[in-house]
Amino acid sequence: MQLLEVCSTPHAAMPTRTPSSDNPYLASYRNPVLQEVEAFLSATGMTPARFGMEALGDPRVVSDMRKGRDPRSKTVAMLRQFIARETANA
Repeated sequence: MQLLEVCSTPHAAMPTRTPSSDNPYLASYRNPVLQEVEAFLSATGMTPARFGMEALGDPRVVSDMRKGRDPRSKTVAMLRQFIARETANA
């Protein structure tokens, strides 16, 4: 019964943690694929929204990763494939 009371807290009321909240290691950590994406954007001049739309159909993917989103391995693979394809065509 006590477990049920703990779990009945609405999700919106639960505190959220960002990667930089407590751990100094995480505060300085940058996702390797985000570094690759940032380098690609810098080299090509492509906007983050256009990159996200063309690579995944998600204009917010770069913004979300900048805010701490940790993409799944399938997503990382798709991002890297897009970068490789665009780099080869340049």
